[in-house]
Amino acid sequence: LSTVNDSTIQFVLPYVLDGLNLSSVQTQIAAYMVLGALATRVTFTQKAVEQVLCAVAQEPGDMRAMTMCLTQIVQAQAHVQNEVLPKKLVRLLAAHKDFPKAVGEFGAEYNINALVQPLLVSLAHYAFSGDAKLAQLLVTFIPIVHVSAVDALCDRVVREYIACGGAQGEGAASEIIDSVQLRFGQQLEDAIGAVAGRTEKQEEHRLLYELKTRVSSGSRSNVLPLKETATTLFLSINHADAGVRLVAAKALSDIVEGTRDFVLSEAEAAELVLDRLRYEDNVNVLSIVLSMNLSQMASGSDLIKALVSVIASDRVPLESLIRPLVGHLLAIDVSQDDALYSQVATALFPYLLVSQAPKQVTQSIVSAIPNSALASDTSGWLSCLSKLKGVALDKKFNKTVVDLLAAKFAQDPDACDSLWKAQLKTGSHLALAVGARAVDLLAASGNQQGAVDVANAVIAASKRVFTTNSKELQNLESADGVLVQSTESPAWNALLADSQPTAIAAGAFSAVLSTLPRLGTLQPNRWFVEADGAGRDESAYRSAVRAAYSALVSRGDGLANVDGVLIGRMLSSCLGDEWAEFLAATWVSSDQSATARAHSLLAFAALAQHLQKPGTDYQTLLPAVVVALADSDQGVRAAAYGCLSAMKALYQALEKDKAEQNIYQYDAIYGAQSTRLQYLPLSTVARLVALLESRSYEIFENSWTVRTELEHILAKGTCTSSSAGDKQSLLPKLNSQARAAVGMFLVSHIAATDCLAPSLQLSLLSVLESAAPAGALEQLFPLIAAHVQALQQSGAVPVSGSSDDNVLRALFRACYSPSTATELRGPDGSAYWLALLAYAAGGDDRLAAYIQQLAFERLGARGFVASLGAEAVTDITSCLLRVADAGNSYEQSGAGSRMSLRALFASLQLDAEAAADELGTVADRLGAGAKNADQPAGKKAKKSGGEKPGSVAELAALLEFVGCSQSLATDAALVPALFSLLHVFVAEGITDALVPDEYIKQLVLGLLTRIFDSANERSVVISESAIRVDVIVQTIRT
Repeated sequence: LSTVNDSTIQFVLPYVLDGLNLSSVQTQIAAYMVLGALATRVTFTQKAVEQVLCAVAQEPGDMRAMTMCLTQIVQAQAHVQNEVLPKKLVRLLAAHKDFPKAVGEFGAEYNINALVQPLLVSLAHYAFSGDAKLAQLLVTFIPIVHVSAVDALCDRVVREYIACGGAQGEGAASEIIDSVQLRFGQQLEDAIGAVAGRTEKQEEHRLLYELKTRVSSGSRSNVLPLKETATTLFLSINHADAGVRLVAAKALSDIVEGTRDFVLSEAEAAELVLDRLRYEDNVNVLSIVLSMNLSQMASGSDLIKALVSVIASDRVPLESLIRPLVGHLLAIDVSQDDALYSQVATALFPYLLVSQAPKQVTQSIVSAIPNSALASDTSGWLSCLSKLKGVALDKKFNKTVVDLLAAKFAQDPDACDSLWKAQLKTGSHLALAVGARAVDLLAASGNQQGAVDVANAVIAASKRVFTTNSKELQNLESADGVLVQSTESPAWNALLADSQPTAIAAGAFSAVLSTLPRLGTLQPNRWFVEADGAGRDESAYRSAVRAAYSALVSRGDGLANVDGVLIGRMLSSCLGDEWAEFLAATWVSSDQSATARAHSLLAFAALAQHLQKPGTDYQTLLPAVVVALADSDQGVRAAAYGCLSAMKALYQALEKDKAEQNIYQYDAIYGAQSTRLQYLPLSTVARLVALLESRSYEIFENSWTVRTELEHILAKGTCTSSSAGDKQSLLPKLNSQARAAVGMFLVSHIAATDCLAPSLQLSLLSVLESAAPAGALEQLFPLIAAHVQALQQSGAVPVSGSSDDNVLRALFRACYSPSTATELRGPDGSAYWLALLAYAAGGDDRLAAYIQQLAFERLGARGFVASLGAEAVTDITSCLLRVADAGNSYEQSGAGSRMSLRALFASLQLDAEAAADELGTVADRLGAGAKNADQPAGKKAKKSGGEKPGSVAELAALLEFVGCSQSLATDAALVPALFSLLHVFVAEGITDALVPDEYIKQLVLGLLTRIFDSANERSVVISESAIRVDVIVQTIRT
C-alpha cells in the first residue's frame, strides 16, 4: 500500500489480531510481520497500542519471533517508550517461563533496548507497588540485560524508592534494590546523583542520602544466597566490589565442599568457577577458587584454557598463585589425550616461561615440572626457547632448563639437532646456553665429532648475537663477568641468572673455547701450520677456534671493538701463551678479511702489555707486523702502526728496566723449523721498531713505503727522510753490523716459514726483493731447490696464482735480482747463476717448461744480467743460444717459451763471441753432413705436420733469435761465423723439406747487412779477411 489511513487500519487490524489467536506458528509469524510493518507506517493510539501488544503477548508460538515483534512495535511507537507498559501486558509476559531466556539470547545478537528499557521500568514500578511476582521477574532479568539498557531502570528505582518513603529493609522492593546494586552499583549511584540534582525537597534529599549509603555499603548481609536459586550467588560473585566477590567465593567453596546446603548444579558451579578464572583480578578471590578441586568440576580443555588465561594475563601478581596453578595443570590427566597434553605443554612452555614473574614463580615451576611427564618432552622444551628471547628468568630455573635440555641433547644429538638449530636462528640466548652446556657433556662422553658440530653452531649463533647487540657488547664493563671456562662453574650460573643475551652469548662462546681443547691432545705452536700427522680431533679443534675468531671479528661492530681486551682474554683462556702466535697467524693469512686482520693487530696491541709475562720480547712477531705494514688495506696498515707503537713502548720499558731478554716463543713458534731463526739484540730490535714507527704516516698512506724504508734501513741504517724536522732524524742509526743482523733476521723468518706460512713468507720476500742483505742467497737458494724437488717428486705443475706458484716466483725474484748480484759475482756465486741457467735450459715436460719460464723471467729482469759481469754474460749467452738451437720441444707451451726467449734476446746485452762460437758449431755439423744427427740429449724435435724437424730448422730458429738481439745483430764478431754458415749451406747444397733454403740465405744475408750498416754508422772497420766475396758470388749464382 502506498498510503495507510485510518480506514485501512480499521479494516486490516481485526484480521491480523485474529491470526494471532490461531495455533499455526507460521500464521502467527506472518501476523507479527504485518503488525511490524503497520507500526512503522502509522502511529497507533494509546488504546490501539495496548490492544496490539497484549494480543502479541497472548499465546506466542515462537518466543523469539514474539520478542522481535514487540521490539519493532515499541521502537516504532516512540511515545510508548516513555510510558509504563500496561500491567496486563507485563503479567502476560511474566507468565511465559522462557521469555527471559529469549530476551537474553535475542539481546546478545541484536539491540533490543527499545523493548527492554520500558519493560524494566514497568517491572520496577509494579514491584515497588507490591507485586512480588513481577519483582521476581525483574530480579531474573537483571543478570542478563546489557548495561546500556539499565539507566532508565536505575532512575525508576530511585524515584520509586522516594515515592515509597524509603526504608525498604526487606521484601520485593529491597531485593530489587540489592539486585540492581550488585550488578549495576555504579549506574545506581549515578542515578541517585542525577535525581538529587533535580529535586530541592529536603525530605527527598534525606531519602536519597539513605539510599546512597545503602548502595555504597553494599548491603552485604543480603547478597549471600538465601533462596534455592543460583541467581543471587551469580550476582554476588560477579559484583564490581572485590569484597562482595570474596564473600561469594567463600560461599561457593563451602557449597562445593558440601559444608553448606544450597541447590547448585555441577554445571552451574563449573561455570561460576571458570568465569572467575577468566576474569577475576583479585588475588584473594582467585586463591579461594584455586583451592577447590577444579579437575572434578570442569572438563580438562575448558579448565586448561581458564588456567592459562590467569597465567597469560597481567591481571594479578602470580607469586602466591603459581603453585596451585601449576599443580592444577599437572594434575589434569592427559596421558590418553594428545590434544590435552598439547594444551598443558602450551600453557607451561610459552606462558609460564615468558612471564615476568619473580623467583617464587620460577622456583615453583622448577619444583613441579621435573616430577611430571613434561620433563621428558624435549621437543616442547626446545620449542619454548624461541619465546625466551630477552626475558629475565630465575637462575635456578634457567639452570634447570639448560641442564635438562643439554642432557637430552648429549643423549641423542641427532634427534635434537635440527630443532635446536632452528631455535638458535631465532636468537634465543638460552638456546646458546643449552648448546654450550651440550658441548661440555658431549666432550665428556667422548662424542668428539658431536661436540665440534655443536660448538660450530654455537660460534655462528654467537656471531649473530654480537652483531645484533653490538652496543650492549661494547657496554660490558669487564671480561671477568662474562668469561667462563666451564658450564659447571659458579660464573656460568651467574650468567644464566642475569639472562642478558649478549653476556650469555659471550659466556657460551668462551665456555666452548675452553671445552674444545679436551677433544684431543694438541701439539704446541701449530697456528701457522697444521702439525704433521695431526689427528682429526686436533684439526677439528683448530678449525673451530679459527672459525670462532673469524665470526667475532668479521664485522666492524663486532666483539673486537671492546678495545681488544675481551676477545684477548677469551683467546688466552683457551690458548694460553699461544694467543699472540694465533693473532699473528691470523693477520698474515690471505684467507682472512681485512677487518679480521685489522682487529687481530688491534687485539695484539691492546693485550701485549697485559697478558704476557713482564719483559717479553715479541721480535718473533715483528716480521708479521712488517707484513701488515705492507698490506694493501689502509685500515690494516693503521692497525699495524698501533702494534709498532705498542712494541716501541714495550722495548723502551725493557731497556729502561734492563730486563732479561725473554723472546716470545723463540724456539717453538714455527715448530721444528724454529731452529732456522736468528734473533736481534734488544738494542737493535728496539731501534728498528723506532725507525719504522717514525714513518707511520707515510706507511699509512702507501703500502709500498715499508719496502722503501726497509731497503733504506738495510742500506743506510736510517729511514729515507732525515731532515732536521723529522723525529726519526733524532734516532740513532743502525751500524753496518746491526743492518746485516736485521737483514738476516728477516731472511731467517722466510726460511723458517717455508711451507708453513706461505702468506707470511711471500710478504717478507716481496719486502726484501730489492733489499736482500748479504748472505741472503745462501739461506734462500736452498728453498728454491727444495720447492723444485718437491714438484718433481709430485709431478704437479703449479697453477698460476696458486700458493706454490707465488712462493716459487717470489723466491726466484729474491735470489736473482740486482740486490744479490754482489753474491752472484763472488767466488761462490757461480753455482747460483749456473743453477739458474740449468733451469733455463728447460726440458721435455710441463714442469721443466714451467721452471724454464721462471728462469727466463729473472734473466729478463732489468739490469740483472748486466750486473753479473762479463763471465756470467758469456755463459748466459751460450745457454740461451743452445736453447734456441735446440728449440723448445714441449708442444703445448712451446710458443710461450719461444716468445719469452725472443724477449730475452731482444732485451739483453749478450756476448757476441759466445754467439759466434755457437754459430760455428752449427756450421761444422752441417758441413759434416749431419743433417739430423747429433741432437742435444733428452730433446725431442718440434713436431709439425707429423715430421721431425732437422738441423736446418734448428738453424733457422737460431738465426731468428740472433736477429732479435740488438747487441748481436750489429756486432762484427759474428761476420766470420755467418760467412762460414752461408758457405757450408750453399757449397754443400743442403736442403730441407720443412725450411726453404732461400729462407736461410735471407736470414744470413739480412744479419750481414745489418752488421755492415751498423759498422758504417759507427765507423767501425771490419777485417777484409772476415769477408768472403766468393761465398757472396756463389750465393748470388744459386
